[in-house]
Amino acid sequence: MRLRLAAAALLLSAGAAHAADLRLRIEGVRSGAGEIEIAVFNSAQNWPDGDRAEHQSKVKASPGTVETVIHGLAPGTYAIGGFHDENGNGAFDKNFLGMPTEGFFVSRVDGLILATPSFDEVAFALPPEGTTLTLRMRYY
Repeated sequence: MRLRLAAAALLLSAGAAHAADLRLRIEGVRSGAGEIEIAVFNSAQNWPDGDRAEHQSKVKASPGTVETVIHGLAPGTYAIGGFHDENGNGAFDKNFLGMPTEGFFVSRVDGLILATPSFDEVAFALPPEGTTLTLRMRYY
């Protein structure tokens, strides 16, 4: 019995050594209405389909900066996309021209976004010790 417990403890600690925390600072949130929806992708094949993300989460919106931590990701290459679901309908709303009517963000892009960037344009490395990303919410 002790041998099994020791083996289980070793397996659990080995798995934890390969997990990293991703700390996010989402700046420029304009209101406390609704939630911030976050999708983390680990491949170009899934980007930017939020339903196929490696990790999805929601955090309560708050004016200014919203911070959250995603625990237990394997070190590697990722991309992040998300939006401010102000009306709480669970969808990224757009107008009849296809322009977003709710705020959105992506990793590694600071300028104007007129089309969905490629995975390579937004990808970043998550090291074993974890990292912090600052993302800027955009409202058009």
